[in-house]
Amino acid sequence: MVTVHYIVALQQGGIQTQQSTGDADSDIVAVAMQLASSGHTVTVYCDDTDFLNLLLFHRSQHMCDVFFWFEGNTRSRGKSISIRHLQTKLGYDVCQQLLVLHAVGGCDTTSSIFGVGKGTILTKLGSNTCMRSNIDMMQDYTNKFARLVYSC
Repeated sequence: MVTVHYIVALQQGGIQTQQSTGDADSDIVAVAMQLASSGHTVTVYCDDTDFLNLLLFHRSQHMCDVFFWFEGNTRSRGKSISIRHLQTKLGYDVCQQLLVLHAVGGCDTTSSIFGVGKGTILTKLGSNTCMRSNIDMMQDYTNKFARLVYSC
């Protein structure tokens, strides 16, 4: 019940809230994308790089910018990353492959391949057109599977 009181207090203070009933990461990113689509610049405050991958994958070029803000450690200050800028730097094609790379490289729900981190996978992706083609195919099947699951 503490959560309900907290939500009510935020709403009374003029802060829009949403209670997640499913995967909070997906819900937070969905709200950020909805706001960016409707002309609002958005900042997502989080220390979880899963959000960074989701934001890079889901932000379309027609949307307002979305920023990913994460706190620094005790020796550094927090940092804000422009998703638009990072998408431009990485390339749209790479951003569309990030979810598969993220799953293969390890995330909240999957283990990584021993000794192979996300940086290694991303570097190999950049230099291997065959791997990019295979990732595209995996992404296509992942999208089809997600549509099938969510249409039930």
